[in-house]
Amino acid sequence: MTATDKDHLRRDLRKRLRGIEEQARQASAEAVVGILSRQFDLKHSRIAAYWPGSSEFDCRPLVWHCQRRSAQVYLPAAMIDGQMTFRLLAANEPSSVDAMGIPCPPVEARTIDRQNMDMALLPLVGFDDRGHRLGTGGGYYDRYFAAKIGRPESAPCLIGLAFEQQECPKIPQDSHDVPLDAVLTPERLIDCSSHLTLCSLFKKSAVT
Repeated sequence: MTATDKDHLRRDLRKRLRGIEEQARQASAEAVVGILSRQFDLKHSRIAAYWPGSSEFDCRPLVWHCQRRSAQVYLPAAMIDGQMTFRLLAANEPSSVDAMGIPCPPVEARTIDRQNMDMALLPLVGFDDRGHRLGTGGGYYDRYFAAKIGRPESAPCLIGLAFEQQECPKIPQDSHDVPLDAVLTPERLIDCSSHLTLCSLFKKSAVT
């Protein structure tokens, strides 16, 4: 699949997203909190998340739930050079913006390295059941988590947040694409890697 083909797929998926009503979006945002909490012990964890754009899955209720569980939540800050760092969200909402104009914690906030994260919650445009992720095309997450390629069992556990409508039969992988360990929707947690149980936060009692 060429870059143009991926652009066409993104447009089709974004059209699906625009068809999801606000009430359904809010209910979905609350539903994933319960699913993730049943599968993972989030207390005192170190979690990378994101502040949602207009069409992205709203992870703010999940962020606030983690904070109430005394978890440290870090949000991405994109740099002008195309790199990204993660800064601690010390309040309920970010107080600054990054190079892309996306809300993020201020530059003086504490940062965290990839290997010290327990879990990372990623936005996406589309996904398939093998963990292949279609992002917005900027490549920020693939560059940041590139060390996971060939080492899927390494930290952190990568979980994409999505609506069921974003699932595709197949999303092609380029060599630089970092696959997800799991995808979390309002209806289910999809284990895409067989490494999900290796996550330091995974509740052994959740295995059925």
